Amino acid sequence: MSQKDQTYKEAIQKTMAYSSIFKYPLTYYQLLNYLIIAPQEKVNMRAFQYELAKLIKKQYIKVEDEKCYLPGVKYVEWKKRKKISKTLIKKNKYAFKILEKLPWVKFMGITGSVAAYNADEDADIDIFVITQHNRVWLTRGFFTIILKIILGNYVSKGIDPNIFIDENKLEWPKDRQNLYTANEIIRMYPIVSKENIYFKFISKNSWVRNYLGNFKHQQYRSDKTHSKENNHNNQGEVLFNILDNIAMFLQIKYMRKKKTNEITEKHFIHFNKNDSTSPILDKYKEKTKE
Repeated sequence: MSQKDQTYKEAIQKTMAYSSIFKYPLTYYQLLNYLIIAPQEKVNMRAFQYELAKLIKKQYIKVEDEKCYLPGVKYVEWKKRKKISKTLIKKNKYAFKILEKLPWVKFMGITGSVAAYNADEDADIDIFVITQHNRVWLTRGFFTIILKIILGNYVSKGIDPNIFIDENKLEWPKDRQNLYTANEIIRMYPIVSKENIYFKFISKNSWVRNYLGNFKHQQYRSDKTHSKENNHNNQGEVLFNILDNIAMFLQIKYMRKKKTNEITEKHFIHFNKNDSTSPILDKYKEKTKE
């Protein structure tokens, strides 16, 4: 076996091992797009297909309903999970429409099990938000008011806006760049994206290709006119900057007694009370050893 063939074989096995942690099978397209491989390895489709066919022939991987499985793993009913996920998104479109009308919202996307079409009946909808510069805490405050007070009776399932980041601070913290986060980012389900902010976010986090080297994304081209508008300062901007600082102070004070693993910075909020990163990565290490 050549070095290239071995590389593809290991990449396929690693990707299937990671997917098996979530008990969710992969289509051919997903396996190729989520392939755990170094970015310098330009995937040769013929060689990739050949190695996958060999693994299937040897029954290291099984195929059913056009999905790839690992033998011996009890997978979820993926058709049911996909239907649940799509239904949750559809039923909460009204709430998303209201939230996106906030003037500081630049992007909203669904993450977690719903975005991966792997939600069960009890799943919450995790929401990732990119805000206008210096509006992270004001946006988070209004999200809380809208979801709990105004839309309480209209939300069909728990909507959990657990990540807010500033449009000028899009790169993920370096100490939290890992395989788990990379997968969460590329599987994100965009709801609304203004001024190409989604592609700007992806470009700023091109490090994901260090883990998922075959992931393709579009490059972002900055809008010079929009940049000038953002840099324009006036009395209204100063007032809202002050209000954002006040909102930050009040919210952090309120959550101080209950705070665990939450990240509460000026330009980055991440409510990760039950952080799955370490357990998932530990399981992945065990799987790859197997």
